[in-house]
Amino acid sequence: MRRLVQGKDIHKFLGFAKPIFADSGGFTNGRSETHYSPIEVLNFQESINCDALATLDYPLFDVNRREKERRILNTIRNIGLAIEKRTDKQTLLYACIHGETADEAVRFIDRLEDHSYLDDIDALAIGSVVPRKDQFIEILEIVKAVRTRTGKPIHVFGISGFKIIPFLLMAGADSFDSKTFAHASRFRYWIDPTTLTRIHIEKLRRRDCHCKACRTYELKDCLAPGSLGASRIAAHNFQIYTELVSRLGRSLSDPNRFLTAIRPCLDKITNFDSRVLPVLQEKELIPQEFVDEYDSERREPNN
Repeated sequence: MRRLVQGKDIHKFLGFAKPIFADSGGFTNGRSETHYSPIEVLNFQESINCDALATLDYPLFDVNRREKERRILNTIRNIGLAIEKRTDKQTLLYACIHGETADEAVRFIDRLEDHSYLDDIDALAIGSVVPRKDQFIEILEIVKAVRTRTGKPIHVFGISGFKIIPFLLMAGADSFDSKTFAHASRFRYWIDPTTLTRIHIEKLRRRDCHCKACRTYELKDCLAPGSLGASRIAAHNFQIYTELVSRLGRSLSDPNRFLTAIRPCLDKITNFDSRVLPVLQEKELIPQEFVDEYDSERREPNN
């Protein structure tokens, strides 16, 4: 892929006109036999004319304390190199930060401040959270802690399940990424636009969906074998995902609209009222306005 895209405009290559964020490949770089230097990665990212790029980082999971510190130091070093060597100041520079806890993430930012790097970056990207993807509260604590330390945009790597998306936004994240929609389509699962549940395409009898993909492809097209059928399901799943995020973003400032928008997400969380909501309140991971609106809805006779 790198050889195919090197030096080409990524928007033209993909046929996609909207902003494109180029990850550094830190996760893969640390687990493959091919290792690229931070300058090689930066030069490649700038050569493809992306709109935002992430500094080369080294995830912290599955390492001992000594190795963990080494990776943190190298990640911070790479941020400094990116600031020094970048040639395109129009491309947004996302500094990758890491911490397995909220306190560790804050200490990472403190170290960036000690190096006087914070003023020279455009945004922050939180890594090392994928192995904790099922630790709902801990991830939100990390995001909230980072938000309290900066007003810059925050991206979260690899976390975007329907259960957590609304709470990432409320905790202060501005963007996030994941292959959830692609993984679902790989196993032939079609995401229902109303309930967000996964339905195997062979069990789907009718599609109550008006997204571009469903208007373009008939159900029989999605049943095609191999990657052809999967790609058509993926197109639908991606559109459902992006439409949900867009809808949540537009309604974030209005607790009533936001609550309506996230209802399918809440329905996917086991024991939300009795177990999850009290912890979110206690740790102040959601705005009080949302809690008040939610309590008001629960008190209505029909609920």
